[in-house]
Amino acid sequence: MTERLERDRPRLAVTLGARRPLGRVTSLRPAGDAHRDGRRVTKLRIESGLTVIYKPRPVGLEVIWGRAVGWLAARSGLGPFRTPAILARTGYGWIEYLRPRRPASPAGEERLARRAGALLALLDILEVRDVHRDNLIAVGEQPVLVDAETLAHPRFAPFERVPSLALSGFVPSPDRADDRSGLGGLLPDPAPHLGALIDGYRLGFGAIARHRTELLGPRGALRGLAGQPTRVILRPTESYSSGMKRGLEWPGPDAPPLPLPTRCRGAIVAAERRALARGDVPLFQAIASKTDLLSDGRVIVPGCFRRSALSWIADRLERLSPLEEAANLEVLQGTAAVAALARLALGPR
Repeated sequence: MTERLERDRPRLAVTLGARRPLGRVTSLRPAGDAHRDGRRVTKLRIESGLTVIYKPRPVGLEVIWGRAVGWLAARSGLGPFRTPAILARTGYGWIEYLRPRRPASPAGEERLARRAGALLALLDILEVRDVHRDNLIAVGEQPVLVDAETLAHPRFAPFERVPSLALSGFVPSPDRADDRSGLGGLLPDPAPHLGALIDGYRLGFGAIARHRTELLGPRGALRGLAGQPTRVILRPTESYSSGMKRGLEWPGPDAPPLPLPTRCRGAIVAAERRALARGDVPLFQAIASKTDLLSDGRVIVPGCFRRSALSWIADRLERLSPLEEAANLEVLQGTAAVAALARLALGPR
């Protein structure tokens, strides 16, 4: 990491808009789980006052997500959307650190909710997962996705008829007492802002539906997506963490079931055991245009998924309709009730 930082300093200074030399690193802090022999995302504080996130993996999906957000902003009428600055390098990348902060006024909360609704439409249609409160933050009036590694997530057969919006992690889950949702992180009390959230979703969904043919074109915002590896979430990360802490042989009796065909499971469990034995959280991936499951950068189950994520997204874009929009709005309208129940269960924070 330090060798890469020294090599990339000139370009990184330009990417971050630094007005003076970056200076020395004053602090390092791991920020995330260990994968692939202990590699971890790291937060670096630099003497010039800047903070940057180092990701020891390709950041092509973050670049594509940034383009898609800019594309949506230009067509939704909601003005510019904030995204982190990114320096993409071969096999790794640097990402601007954005400090979370609440909007300064109730009107700012409304603007945040409206932008969040539009962003949700994009998260929904591009099949993004793991949009929990640590990955989706408020930077003033701007909702910002800080980790796009699950963009173009493949569909598991048991969930093919479930709305992507409900799978994203953005809305609270009715089967969890604690609210880890992205919405709960952005708006601790979403009920007063539900109208703005729904209005934003309508604006975002409508803009995508009207301009859908642009997205997947050779010069569209999603160009290059076909060859990108996306992270595949097979089990909740906390289930792996608890397994390592207890030192149990994996999988234990309380391990969440795998949502994949039986023929895929043996290779998956073997890969999980290898990762856990070396102290890593297992990491699985799929290429956006393919159906194979990968671990440690190699195919472990050919044809594990019925369809590639890219073909699923292309079909969704083609068949976007008012009926789908209405169905997703029903999910959103139930969000306030779920969030209110969670607050009653947890009490004041």
